[in-house]
Amino acid sequence: MRPQAEERRGGSGPVANQRATTVVVGDDHELYCRGLEVLLNNEDDVELVAEASSAAAVVAVVLAHRPDVVLLEMSIGGQSGIDACTAIKMSSPQTKVIFLTASERSEDLVKALMVGACGYLHKSLPAEQIVDAVRLAHRGEVVIPPPMARHLVAEYSRLASRATDAVAQRARTLSEREIEVLTWITQGKANREIAVSMAVSENTVKNHVRNIMVKLQVSSRTEAALHAVRENLVVST
Repeated sequence: MRPQAEERRGGSGPVANQRATTVVVGDDHELYCRGLEVLLNNEDDVELVAEASSAAAVVAVVLAHRPDVVLLEMSIGGQSGIDACTAIKMSSPQTKVIFLTASERSEDLVKALMVGACGYLHKSLPAEQIVDAVRLAHRGEVVIPPPMARHLVAEYSRLASRATDAVAQRARTLSEREIEVLTWITQGKANREIAVSMAVSENTVKNHVRNIMVKLQVSSRTEAALHAVRENLVVST
């Protein structure tokens, strides 16, 4: 059995006067790792410095080598690649992380980007595209092939739709009186003015304002007013 973390060096070496892009591979698939080893070490400007077969091991070798790029599987050694990426970005912020994975789940793509990955590639990609992605990531580029980018757009659209539904649901919890108070707020009225217009006490208005802010999950009257206008919760006069 291959150890969890082991040194791998080889290839023809970097071009004269040019430092090779150093790479760590985090993957527990033996045959795929052997293919990556041959692929990366066949490039003059890329150097595979270590590989690991568990999330904990890949974090350890990154700390030891401070590589330019990590190629990481979404699930490695029964552990989370997302957790590994989080730890890598905290301990070695300059290291670029590319998820090289068999997962085509749009949720995984979004999670990867949220924890600091700069790329998301499927393992079925041609070898030259993987090497090019390593070079691009080292230069600070985001590497997401068009098919995966479409997944990303679809997932963000789904999340945005869910957020909009949540906003609408919160708005539906407002009472008629709270809607009336919110309407006055959007017109710039102070609590005392609202109290006079509604023929209630100022404390009653304050209670309504507090309830509105809680229900809309905002922290100020201004946010409540902007929220009301943006979501068409009140009728402009």
